Amino acid sequence: MTGTGTDSGQSRPTAQHGRGGSRQWRQWRSFVLIFGGTLLLWVAVAMTDEHEYLHRYRVEYSGYDTVRYAMTQADTVLELTWTGNGFYALRSTLGRGSDTALRIDVSSCLPSPLGDEVAVTLDDAALHRLVDPMLLSSHVSKVVYGSVPLRVHIASREKRRVPVRLRDAEFSFANQYGLAGEPTLEPDSLWVYGSRSSLEHIAELYTAPCRTSGINRSSACRIKLDASWRQYRDVRVEADEVEVYLPVARFVERKFTVPVRCDGGDSLSRVRLYPDKVDVVCWIPQSEYRNVSADDITAVVTATHRGQSLPVRVTHFPQTVRIKSVTPSEIQYVIIK
Repeated sequence: MTGTGTDSGQSRPTAQHGRGGSRQWRQWRSFVLIFGGTLLLWVAVAMTDEHEYLHRYRVEYSGYDTVRYAMTQADTVLELTWTGNGFYALRSTLGRGSDTALRIDVSSCLPSPLGDEVAVTLDDAALHRLVDPMLLSSHVSKVVYGSVPLRVHIASREKRRVPVRLRDAEFSFANQYGLAGEPTLEPDSLWVYGSRSSLEHIAELYTAPCRTSGINRSSACRIKLDASWRQYRDVRVEADEVEVYLPVARFVERKFTVPVRCDGGDSLSRVRLYPDKVDVVCWIPQSEYRNVSADDITAVVTATHRGQSLPVRVTHFPQTVRIKSVTPSEIQYVIIK
């Protein structure tokens, strides 16, 4: 019993010590919370006070026809001091990548008509009129411009009419349908603006790669221009796309028996062909079926060809006709002197 009593007596200081440590931790936690709350309150009050902040902006200009005119000279940095609270200053600093660009619309400062060239000076009054609306807010109460005036020089670009060519275009058609003529572009040329040295390298414009399938009727579609002209930074084109018209027709098959003509023979020789006629199978637009005859198709061989037989070539046929096959494709010959 003496041992048990001794154990009980020794356990009381341990419990008291645990309750004391917990009470001390609560005191420290309360102190930290009070101190942190006071610090945040002080920072919030300080951030609401207005101060002057120096800022540099990269300037971009708009409000003029960038196709016909180029900005040959311009001040591109604007230094200013704005008065505002710390919250806006912090946000502006953290978002520096997006907030440092100012786009100034100079349309109200340009004469009309613009003419060949014009110089614009944006003084303090003009900057307050054009830039203040972009900066003044509930967080910014005042703006003072340091790097004034800003000078801008705009000049008309040289221009040249350049033909547009269809390139790398692939059209596939539904069964028995095909092109009934050449595709046409509208417009087939465009005004190109730029410096003389750049325009000398642009003789033609081309369409961007195009793939269209399942075509079964005449139609028009818009095609973007190939962007190769963009390698010249000062060049502009009046439009970045053209319309291509595809004349499409339904084709039917028809066979003609056509006499073969011999070209290139010696005037002292006679060439006998075996056979002297071939069968030419054509695809003809259905609307032109009755308008095409064997007289519209010419098949020839060349007597100067060296070999046991002469290959047959169809050298003349209507533009809307497509040659499918020639039988026989080669014929025998005899030269009689």
